[in-house]
Amino acid sequence: MAVLGYLMYGDGYLLPTIRTVVLIGTVIVALCVPFFGELMAFMGAFLGVTKLIVLPCLCYRRISKGWSGKCGAEGMVILGIVVVVVFVGAVGTFSSLRQIILRL
Repeated sequence: MAVLGYLMYGDGYLLPTIRTVVLIGTVIVALCVPFFGELMAFMGAFLGVTKLIVLPCLCYRRISKGWSGKCGAEGMVILGIVVVVVFVGAVGTFSSLRQIILRL
């Protein structure tokens, strides 16, 4: 762990070099894949929404009260967030898949 911390925040030219190599690799992939933007939109809509919003809400609900606890205002807010985000993620996923299929 200390080695990773040093590599990330330590002195030297290693971190800027790694960042530059990753950036150049991403640019090369973006130039080679004709529908890279649509593919990234799909990844963001499908995986990003799930990982960044839905799972933390569900884990918080599980850790704080469990599933058998009373559903108060907090539970309703969490449920509302999950429902809205799942709907928005489904619409984004459908839209990006549609764009990918139209480009093929």
